[in-house]
Amino acid sequence: MTEDTRTGVNVPVIWDGIEDVSLAFANQVLGQVGPQGEVILTFGQITPPILVGDPEQQAAQVEEIPFVAVKPVARLALTKAGLDDLVRVLRATQKNHERAQEQSQEAQRQTEKGEEQ
Repeated sequence: MTEDTRTGVNVPVIWDGIEDVSLAFANQVLGQVGPQGEVILTFGQITPPILVGDPEQQAAQVEEIPFVAVKPVARLALTKAGLDDLVRVLRATQKNHERAQEQSQEAQRQTEKGEEQ
């Protein structure tokens, strides 16, 4: 029996050139599990159809629409470990977003309070 001699090494990681990657808006997400256990995430963008006129005219227009297409903007495949990391990052980002919203609302209240005086 041989002894495992592998050791972990910590090396700093930086995101190089992130500003050079185009930013795509996505309002739809599709998740799948691939044949080798990989998680496939497809991000897309859907634009609602334009409906004009009164409610009856709009209802008639809706009846004529067979489907609304989602335009894919990115497709990623992750390992289970990558998925776990993504979930962790999304939860942290959600908390940061909520904190920023609370701070913004508090600043707005303070501004309104100052204007009243």
